[in-house]
Amino acid sequence: FTGCLKTFVCSQALNLDANLIAAVPPSVLKQCIALCTLGLHNNPVTAEQLRETDGFAEFEERRQSKYSKQLEMRTMLNRDGFDEGVDVPEWRRW
Repeated sequence: FTGCLKTFVCSQALNLDANLIAAVPPSVLKQCIALCTLGLHNNPVTAEQLRETDGFAEFEERRQSKYSKQLEMRTMLNRDGFDEGVDVPEWRRW
């Protein structure tokens, strides 16, 4: 989806759940400077792969900043709490 990157540069959120995405191009994490929510649930990409992607640190800083602002303003979070954006099976309870 790097060919469409110009469309997403100003996006704050991308919901890409269940799209068979195996990796996130570093350009998405680096060049989409407003991106702070990335939904990748039910995709082959793992949380570990995402964390190892170049540009993830910058994205993670934006993501955490969003939640910090919500906590400061005492805004309700979604029912799942802090969503990392990808499935983390080792933390699921069956």
